[in-house]
Amino acid sequence: MVGGGRGYGCLSAWMVGRGCEVRRIPRNPDPGRVARCVGRGILNDAPKPHSSRVSGQTENELMLRVQAGDLDAFEQLVERYKSMVYGLALSILRRPEDAEEAAQDAFVKLFRARDRFDGERSLEPWLLRIAGNACRDLARRRRAARLPGQDATSADDVMHVVADPRTPVHGRAVDQMVRHELEQLSERFRLPLELKYLRGMTNHQIAEAMGISISNVKVQVARAKDILQSRLAGEVEA
Repeated sequence: MVGGGRGYGCLSAWMVGRGCEVRRIPRNPDPGRVARCVGRGILNDAPKPHSSRVSGQTENELMLRVQAGDLDAFEQLVERYKSMVYGLALSILRRPEDAEEAAQDAFVKLFRARDRFDGERSLEPWLLRIAGNACRDLARRRRAARLPGQDATSADDVMHVVADPRTPVHGRAVDQMVRHELEQLSERFRLPLELKYLRGMTNHQIAEAMGISISNVKVQVARAKDILQSRLAGEVEA
């Protein structure tokens, strides 16, 4: 186990002994500094150059560096995972500004919980759980603050999520029907279907993000496809 059983000093000594330069973070770093680091990563689409000492490392090796106090390693993790986390957040929350906020919150929470990371397991499932929880937390806050009668999702938001300008003109009418029917599904069925086919996530990734079992993901995806195909058949016949 990393964090609980192995201390910062032991890991740092191991890294320094191998000639690793470590950019230290205070034990209780300034939250604003961490947030700015995450914000730069989420908002900047251009890949950020990183030191060769971290760019070629695995996610778990980077996380070990983060536990040892390496801010460059943390920035590299943000760079690698920002598209996946933002895409997940956009599918759940539907609004780009909310997705951006939830993605930033997820990475900040990842940093704060770095000592609890188990280095013998993969980082991605852990991050997906954190990101999924961050999205659900924000969704609850948004529902609590929403005015009576205020719609949760605008047509522009939906188009932003699923529209693809590369779609040929003759296929856009069908795509429009698919988008419309997809939005009519309950979140229980819409979300796993969207994550799988629009975000390219695996069943395992979806299960981690939604906090459900892989078997439930398969059932919900299959059911959602059946509902969608049935509704689309009705649209085509009409």
